[in-house]
Amino acid sequence: MALSSNKHYLAVAGNPRVSLYDVFGTSEQPVLNLDGHKANVTGVEFTQDYKFLATCSEDKTIRWWDIYA
Repeated sequence: MALSSNKHYLAVAGNPRVSLYDVFGTSEQPVLNLDGHKANVTGVEFTQDYKFLATCSEDKTIRWWDIYA
């Protein structure tokens, strides 16, 4: 898990997706699901400006996500 620097978004690693939640939102559903890894996601980290998310996985890949795209 990773919390954005503005404490607004929580990224939760899964198998094989990452789910992004709005901490202050009223829904328990993610605002965004990031699909692309082929195995368990083992790490997530927001950039300081919380516009991008880096993830790594047991499929030996690193992905760079533009969460506002």
